[in-house]
Amino acid sequence: MFFTALDLHLYRTWQIFNANFGSLRLFGEQIAQVADGLDRQSVSEMAEVLADVFDDPQEEVEAELLEFLPSLDELELYPNFAERPDVREALQYFKDRRFKARILQWALENPRKGHKLAQAWADCFSEPPAHGLLLRRSALVSLVGTLEILVESLFLGYYCYVEAGNIVQGEAQGLKAYQQTEKAMGGGWRRRIERFDELGINLAVIQDYLDELVEIAQRRNTIVHNQGVIDADYMNRSPASYQPAGAKKGLMLVVSTRYLERAFDVVLLIAFGLSQACWRQWQREKSQKQADRVIETLIYQKPLGLKILY
Repeated sequence: MFFTALDLHLYRTWQIFNANFGSLRLFGEQIAQVADGLDRQSVSEMAEVLADVFDDPQEEVEAELLEFLPSLDELELYPNFAERPDVREALQYFKDRRFKARILQWALENPRKGHKLAQAWADCFSEPPAHGLLLRRSALVSLVGTLEILVESLFLGYYCYVEAGNIVQGEAQGLKAYQQTEKAMGGGWRRRIERFDELGINLAVIQDYLDELVEIAQRRNTIVHNQGVIDADYMNRSPASYQPAGAKKGLMLVVSTRYLERAFDVVLLIAFGLSQACWRQWQREKSQKQADRVIETLIYQKPLGLKILY
């Protein structure tokens, strides 16, 4: 089979994306689940200590703790505990001088339990159970980066080979292609994807997912640049239909398991649809067997869990 320079470039581009995406999806699905389990275990261990300190049933203490340390696995926004009446009441109670005096007296009368209570309280606030939340955030940031690498490589393939008539260019032409690619990558994700239309690519296959991708990218930017706290950039640049219900400036975005799984699906659909469209439109010799082989491999490759393609 004869392969053009463009064939080889696009095949390598897809193989790199496929390897990075598969590894990242495995990380996102498996490691975050383990972290969530460890977070749940830390709550149980804290409940065990507090139950011993106050001579209460551990199950009841754990249930009360979970009200203040809820699972974030299904939430889109981090809860604002200050708005909860029960939390406000508890905080006011903790500030009461009589309560503080009673705690101090109790600690003097029960030094062993007082020490255990102080240690459990310190552990809770020095390392709160949020490992799963942080790992899902990291996975989302890396996921957007993986798509960025693929899109950049597609632009480079066009400027290196399509404009040059599918031949390997010299050093000067190669430098120009890199400069053109850098320029094409500017302007945000919507403009970035829409530039492929200017290069002869029909974007109909991915158009329905573009708004969702923009929100995913903006959530990534908010996490990286503003610790996940919603700001004006997120509110103005993210399509309203894909913002979480109740989103407003000052609240913190959460990357739930459900959201992360959907982000993986959207990125894969866009990466696959865009790379295939480029391959078939730019390959003038119509030798598209390599593109066909990529489709066959993707559909039947189990590790990626590509249920969305069936």
